[in-house]
Amino acid sequence: MRTMPEWCYTRESVSDEKAEQALLAVKSACFGCAEHSNDCSLAKAVRDITEMLEVKE
Repeated sequence: MRTMPEWCYTRESVSDEKAEQALLAVKSACFGCAEHSNDCSLAKAVRDITEMLEVKE
């Protein structure tokens, strides 16, 4: 059985649907910079949410 994903900053459990909605929202906020930086807060949020959705129990 899969548990609900947990947001790493607050330890709050969220539904898969809510996490997927947040992921789409963050991706749509991307500025499409010509050169990607690992320091980008939007890219970091995408990574964090993606990792949260990949965690399975």
